[in-house]
Amino acid sequence: MKKCVSFLLLSCLVLLSAFLSFADGFYGLENARASAVYDCLKEEFIYENNSCTPLPVASTTKIMTCLLTLEQQKLSEEFLVPPEALKTEGSSMGLSEGDRVNLKTLALGMMLPSGNDAANAAAIRIAGSKEKFVSMMNERAKALGMENTRFSTPSGLDEGGNFSSARDMALLASAALKNEEFRRTASLKTFRADVGERYLYLKNHNRLLFRNESVTGIKTGFTKKAGRCLVSSACLKGREFIIVTLNMGDDFNVHENVYRRLDSSLLQISPQKLFKGGFAAVAGTGERVSLMIGENSKIAVFENELSRIKTYNKIPPFLYAPVNVGDEVGSFAVSIDEKEILSLAVYASNRVQAEEQLSLFEGAWLSLKNFFGFE
Repeated sequence: MKKCVSFLLLSCLVLLSAFLSFADGFYGLENARASAVYDCLKEEFIYENNSCTPLPVASTTKIMTCLLTLEQQKLSEEFLVPPEALKTEGSSMGLSEGDRVNLKTLALGMMLPSGNDAANAAAIRIAGSKEKFVSMMNERAKALGMENTRFSTPSGLDEGGNFSSARDMALLASAALKNEEFRRTASLKTFRADVGERYLYLKNHNRLLFRNESVTGIKTGFTKKAGRCLVSSACLKGREFIIVTLNMGDDFNVHENVYRRLDSSLLQISPQKLFKGGFAAVAGTGERVSLMIGENSKIAVFENELSRIKTYNKIPPFLYAPVNVGDEVGSFAVSIDEKEILSLAVYASNRVQAEEQLSLFEGAWLSLKNFFGFE
């Protein structure tokens, strides 16, 4: 009995040690009023702290405003800035009455210098009024599963109860990053915007973009009520993560340190080493082709995921002649915890010609023998 207890205790200590080691990577995030870390590859949260609590999110609201803006048609079509868009407090991209802009420029203006004027101008241009645009924002939030979110302004100012949660903002950021125009906009450090008779020089408030090459975006925010808010993203060894902190003072340093620790915890594996090869039968010939994958990219995994990796070939039961070297015949998939994380094309590495002299019966019999390994 003592041996069993000792073994159980040792096992628990080992598991606890592994958990603590992994949790150390998120040190500092507990100081935020709410925080979350999202793994974009597996589409799951790997850290959460008070993440479902509705809180003011300041200008990180503009992630939604920018996404909806960049989903519009005629992004480069110019128009006069609506005068009512300029009647706002807080940060500005510097618009004046009479400026000519387009939606793409306004997206840059709301994301880089966090212009409330840019957010309002885009909202009015798209929906006719800020109120109607806010309805669009909340409809999209609902569609994204943002259960603890209610937007009240396009800019994120604390008017009418504008709130979200760390979890919801991570889901929003993940959806936004799938839009290539949004991704490009959120990653720009500086931009010279042409507004008709003059230029505006825009600089991104996200200091992480200037400090860490792995960082890919996204948005800062601050009001007295919300405190410092930051939604950031980084691509570490080819694997992207999103960190959200709401109401935390030292946000830039904490995000950067968490990314550094996550990066050091990731191992890179070549798909070539996971690929076990194999063969595919060629119907009607009695022959088969050997399989190969062409790409030699690498995937990043945590050590505790290694034992949970599964691989499989998606190949039809039979191929049909002729098959030439380099023909794509299927795909090779890699999954972790049943979640597919990689799919690569599989190619034939040898040639099989059609043999017309075989009867249909003979060809089918040879194919079956080959497929099941009969002698």
